[in-house]
Amino acid sequence: SNYCVDVSFIDKCELCYEVVACTECYNLRYAVNSHNCIDSAFLRNCRACRNCFGCVNLVSKQYCYFNKQLSKAEYERAIASHDLGARSQVQALGDRFEQFRLDFPYKYMIGEQNENVTGNSVFSSRDSHDCFDASEVWDCNYCSWFHQAKDCMDCFSWGFPAELCYECVEVGGGSYQSAFSVTVVNSQQIYYCYQAYNSKNCFGCVATKKNEHFILNRQYSAAEYEKMVARIISHMQTTGEWGEFFPMSITPLCYNASVAQDYQPIDSELAKMLHVPWHDESSHAPTPSKKVAIADSISDIADEICSQVLTCSVSGRPFKLTKAELAYYRKHRIAPPDVAFVERHRARLRKRNPRMLWERVCTGCGATLQTSFPPWAPEKVVCEECYRKEMY
Repeated sequence: SNYCVDVSFIDKCELCYEVVACTECYNLRYAVNSHNCIDSAFLRNCRACRNCFGCVNLVSKQYCYFNKQLSKAEYERAIASHDLGARSQVQALGDRFEQFRLDFPYKYMIGEQNENVTGNSVFSSRDSHDCFDASEVWDCNYCSWFHQAKDCMDCFSWGFPAELCYECVEVGGGSYQSAFSVTVVNSQQIYYCYQAYNSKNCFGCVATKKNEHFILNRQYSAAEYEKMVARIISHMQTTGEWGEFFPMSITPLCYNASVAQDYQPIDSELAKMLHVPWHDESSHAPTPSKKVAIADSISDIADEICSQVLTCSVSGRPFKLTKAELAYYRKHRIAPPDVAFVERHRARLRKRNPRMLWERVCTGCGATLQTSFPPWAPEKVVCEECYRKEMY
């Protein structure tokens, strides 16, 4: 993607702002789960649309305003009344659109060309369950951000390809039969390792490259390796460590400074109970000498704002705008944010469903569904067949 700002989970997009889970879109703003859309704003679940504003579940439409078909002249008059360069107007339109979108049904999961699959955002897969943001996975369970993989379980990130891997993070590039490891690239039989590249038969190693029969970064013969690993596993079984991933207490990152906080948020007290490293943000935050008012319209923003410390309207924490950001906002007439980048990022994550499944009933036909829409979510959730009737 090119020339995009404040976006998440996009692919092959250009000149997009505040979009989430969109692909092959151009000049799109404030959109979620839309594909091949152009010159539009406030879209949800739209395909091949252009010049549309405030629309949901549309396919191959043009000049639609809140799902109402207009002529080109009518559409241009309708959107001319909205100034997307003013924060107050964007917020008001966003609130209106959030209410409007709830009038439409939502497919129980995002995905296409699947067979016997549960999860969300899964494509071209089969016989895989509880998978999220995955494609071309076969016989995989509990995997996220995973692609071109077979017979894997409890893995997070990558693939391209991976096979017979278990409880790994960042495993792939041709990796095979590895477990309880982090960053495994084109390697086989890797156990309890961190950063294994083009290696085979390694146990408890760090940063191995083209190594074989290594234990704790020490070379052994094949026979010695097999004998020693058997002894280590036997001991780990007695301590209850074998078969478990690394404990959180030895992570090199603070919990709240990693993506873990995005998907499984905890507070400092729970982190302390779990013996997890925690970053005290308050001790590093500069305190602005005075609170700077951020103008509502991009037209009223002066260059001096880039040298000032601003205060986030959500968290109360300080943040700054860069010159590149300001130039982008001015060029494309985007409302100046009064929320810090981290909070904007978290707001976009909330536009996606949790990586969990619940049982719900299709509001169209009553079929039982496994869906990432929680039971308390306000969306009307439907099965594939009922959704197709709505869309096509």
